[in-house]
Amino acid sequence: MCKPTRDEGRATRDEGYTAARPGKAGAALTKRQGCGRPSLGFGSDRRGGFTLVELMVVIVIIMILVGLLTPVLVNVMARAREARITAEIAAIDGSIKAYKERYGAYPPSNFAASNAAAIQLHLAHAFPHCNAANEIAAIPGGNLSPAQALVFWLSGFSPDPEHPISGHYGASSPLPLTPFYQFDTTRLLASGTAVQVGNSPVPVYTPTDGLGAPYVYFYNQDYAWFSGLSSPPLASQTPALPGTPYGATQGGSGVCRPYYADNGSSTNGNNYLFVNPNSYQIISAGLDGDYGDTSSSSVPSPYPSYPSGNGYTPGDLDNLVNFWSGNLKDATSH
Repeated sequence: MCKPTRDEGRATRDEGYTAARPGKAGAALTKRQGCGRPSLGFGSDRRGGFTLVELMVVIVIIMILVGLLTPVLVNVMARAREARITAEIAAIDGSIKAYKERYGAYPPSNFAASNAAAIQLHLAHAFPHCNAANEIAAIPGGNLSPAQALVFWLSGFSPDPEHPISGHYGASSPLPLTPFYQFDTTRLLASGTAVQVGNSPVPVYTPTDGLGAPYVYFYNQDYAWFSGLSSPPLASQTPALPGTPYGATQGGSGVCRPYYADNGSSTNGNNYLFVNPNSYQIISAGLDGDYGDTSSSSVPSPYPSYPSGNGYTPGDLDNLVNFWSGNLKDATSH
């Protein structure tokens, strides 16, 4: 409500005078009564909104943005998963180094009968008070794959120096293990079923994000050196136990094989040496869960080489290893 002006009050008191002279005074009064503000009609209260065409334009723009951003987000998520696996490989790598610091040698990965003497020598050196042959006999499953070997050695031993293995595995009152690496027990699998360390058989260790193909460990001194060859080794020259992490069942993951250095022919007189010839390789199947070869019956020829990628299959390209910071596809592009 408008506050009456001084002139309006005067006009009210002089009503008779105003009525007698309705000319200019009346017009002025009428103008002042409006307070100089336009009145709001019913039509002025309408609110704006999207038309159907405008709404369709907005939807199209959103769909375009989603289409542009989806590949970027997928790539970012893949790189994040690779980073988690790479970090875990680095942690396992550090644990194997700690094992060597403690026992003076890297643990074997080849548990074939032909390598039994090397395993017995390793145990005799690490535990001079034990009966190495008896301790080997106490290993659950005996002929472990390189994926099982990783879990077996890094799970540690019992505190009894005379019974480092038999004091825990198969014992009626098992002694506690002293692990070099703290495995996530939910990712320790045997025949597809989660198990605890110490159960039989020895489990394998799978990466994060539910990726089923386990980490594989190759101690390279367990394998042949292929000296004097003018080409990579053939299947008939395959090292013992090249790495079938699920035993006879591959589960669609291919066959994991150690990688050889493709500069061996130029620096070692046609001697094809494995990468890290004096230590070991840790290999993950990457985000596709495929180590590379789709055959479960034989190791392909030639071996995959590092870093050029001679002999790589599509499954090899996203594999993650301890001797390179990214996947093998990144390695071949450098």
